[in-house]
Amino acid sequence: MLPEAQCFRGSVAVPSRKRPARHLVAASAELAKTKPGADREGARTILCDDDPVFVLFRVASRYGLPVVPEWAPWFMRELNQPKAIGRLIGLGCSPVLVSGNKPIFLKWIGKALREGLIHIPKENGSITWKLPRNFLARSAPEAAMTVRATG
Repeated sequence: MLPEAQCFRGSVAVPSRKRPARHLVAASAELAKTKPGADREGARTILCDDDPVFVLFRVASRYGLPVVPEWAPWFMRELNQPKAIGRLIGLGCSPVLVSGNKPIFLKWIGKALREGLIHIPKENGSITWKLPRNFLARSAPEAAMTVRATG
């Protein structure tokens, strides 16, 4: 086992099986640093879902970026142009690896604002993010998360 690696054990219920499948997940120290709030200087973020709003929300949360949900399609286009997003293999999810850091993302935001590709909302107030309650249950109703915008 690698130094500072983290291990997680559990069971996954498989509908066609009588017993749950046992699994073990080992995450390197580098992978563990991609979780929200950890290593704000890091340049790689692994996410469990490729939904554009979810990607923008998690990256913005990790780096403290000033964004609104309406920018999600623009952000995904930006990630795809320099190939800053890559697909990973996942079971029951659509994981992605996002490459970039706060200065890069702030540069993209500034350029897009200057070019009129995205706009700052005229009204000042709360921002509501509509995120899936459970990324494994795509059919579940969306959960609204309100974040207070300051400015």
